[in-house]
Amino acid sequence: MLDTTPDQAPFVSASAKVGLLNAYSSRNLGDAAIMTALASMVPGRSVQAALCEISPLPMKGVICAASASDAQRVISVGGDIFNNARPWLATRTFISNVAALAAAGQRGMVFGQTIPSSCKGPALVALSIAMRRLARVVVRDVQSWKLLQRHGVDARLSYDAAFVLSPTETGRARAQALLARAGVSAERAALLSVRSFDALYPHDQAKTER
Repeated sequence: MLDTTPDQAPFVSASAKVGLLNAYSSRNLGDAAIMTALASMVPGRSVQAALCEISPLPMKGVICAASASDAQRVISVGGDIFNNARPWLATRTFISNVAALAAAGQRGMVFGQTIPSSCKGPALVALSIAMRRLARVVVRDVQSWKLLQRHGVDARLSYDAAFVLSPTETGRARAQALLARAGVSAERAALLSVRSFDALYPHDQAKTER
């Protein structure tokens, strides 16, 4: 279950209404996986989320709402939502996401996120200040954990929330049908998702493609 550690009381009680902060879209596969995973890990198996879309797709355990302002506990979602395309300033989206954390205070938690390389300078300082106000901060990679520790955030290291999910039989059947149609053996195949790098992900594109 989410939020249980040997030296801390549970963050979410059995009766607490839980909301998701900075929720993005049900049509983004990664975000949908994270929201569904978080819903499965809270005691009530249900969370509220205000999504940035008119007609969201159904996600198990995720209740679409106008806002999560009436939730007793809120969890910030998204793998690397603290991207900032203007590293020495701040984008409007970045400011909005950090402001939501700051407003949450002790009723808020970050779970399973990454601090991307584009978040630095004044933006990183602002994010660190907001995170120090939260009840819990849990990240999914060592680099982010070390970075936040250096900036005075009592962060913990854990797994990516999406790893608690398992494929459905329907999903397995569809995947097998797609592979069979393409003449690919599932036993000898690996599926990789690769995107081009840009200002938000400043890595070596040519080296990655090699």
